[in-house]
Amino acid sequence: MTINKAELDKIIQDMRITNLTKDKYENILDMFSSEPDTVHEWTEQDIHEYIRKMIQK
Repeated sequence: MTINKAELDKIIQDMRITNLTKDKYENILDMFSSEPDTVHEWTEQDIHEYIRKMIQK
């Protein structure tokens, strides 16, 4: 599963994230706009957990 800008915006809204900087937003979009490699793919849970962890930093 990959995400685009519209899907990321929806996830951010659903997770009620209000303190996301533009740099973190771009990093998240860059990370999840493609699969990690040809054998593995992101799950929806992966995306939500990584976003949660990334915004806590």
